[in-house]
Amino acid sequence: MRLKRRLFLLTIILLCVVPSGGCKKNKENVEQTQIAGSTDGLELEDERESMDEILTPTFALAGNKEMMIYSINSDTMEKESITALISADAEITPQLIVEKVVDSLEDASFLVGIDEVTTSDETIIVSFEKELAPVSDVDKQIETEILDVVAQSLLDNLEGYSKVVFRVMGEAYQSNHRTLGIDQVYLEKSN
Repeated sequence: MRLKRRLFLLTIILLCVVPSGGCKKNKENVEQTQIAGSTDGLELEDERESMDEILTPTFALAGNKEMMIYSINSDTMEKESITALISADAEITPQLIVEKVVDSLEDASFLVGIDEVTTSDETIIVSFEKELAPVSDVDKQIETEILDVVAQSLLDNLEGYSKVVFRVMGEAYQSNHRTLGIDQVYLEKSN
């Protein structure tokens, strides 16, 4: 019985002593790593300063240009003008503009589904997917805002096009809130 008590006490003492010793060693290792890391940082900072003299801050933006488009502010749920960066050599097409608007709407938590973007004479035709916004899963206000930002972004950035027509999967636009004829103009540029 005495032997069992002694083994039990010895086990408890070892369990208490070993973790505290282990923590102390880990703490020392962390401190050593931090000291080593801080001296490495000084060397990296010297290298970074010499690299800054060679490279200019505009290097990261080289090859890009700005395009003004519209999106929806996720806080106010209203249309706002934003700047989209595009490649300097990219041709501004209806497809590119719609892609940038859809990306900005996704950043505001709206998943917009585009079936296709085509043109006919002076008209841009945007066909949406059935299962995503603006056709599904949004209220009337958000649907209107999405249609407005797509149409206005297209007309503001493209010469030679004066009308925007919306469709759903190539058919007439129909949602829970709105019905448009297959060739009904949603927005037209005033001359």
